[in-house]
Amino acid sequence: MDNNKIKEKSNKNKIQNLKDDLYKSKDDFNLENILEQINNIEKDIHNLKNEKKLFHESKLKLLADNENLKKRMYEEQENLINYRSSSLAYSLLDSIDNFEMALSMKGISKEIDNFLIGFKMIYQNIITSLNKENIYEMKTKIGDKFDHNIHEAIEQIESDKYDVNHIIAITKKGYKIKNKVLRHAQVKVSK
Repeated sequence: MDNNKIKEKSNKNKIQNLKDDLYKSKDDFNLENILEQINNIEKDIHNLKNEKKLFHESKLKLLADNENLKKRMYEEQENLINYRSSSLAYSLLDSIDNFEMALSMKGISKEIDNFLIGFKMIYQNIITSLNKENIYEMKTKIGDKFDHNIHEAIEQIESDKYDVNHIIAITKKGYKIKNKVLRHAQVKVSK
């Protein structure tokens, strides 16, 4: 039996004793003693109600903490699932850049063009694999307004052709995984 039930039973017994005292003869009747006992019982009842309220509030807080913990764990698990391949993909981006540079060397010789056909197939397979993991190239174009959220300015150059803070050259493509930037596009910006 828990403390509250024991105290409740004790208080019921005290009230019954007080009732019994009321039925005693007038000579034995002590009003001050009964009033003091009633006052003590009322204090006990008040304390028990406060304890119950605190216990209930504590229980609600623990339930809320438990729900928050579940949500945090779910979000962390989702992040692990959604972004599990980001470090591998990031390490492949320089190799992808090298493939793209090699693929741009068309027309040097027939032998190189034949090698480039094979390189292009490998490159396409890598890009397809990245896309399956929700990793995509960000579409950055020359003339776009610079956005620090997705671009990394590596140089500012005077330009009469473009407004201030517009991209005038792209040195490395940017990539996103889901809705997060995996690598900022490296750009040169007009000033």
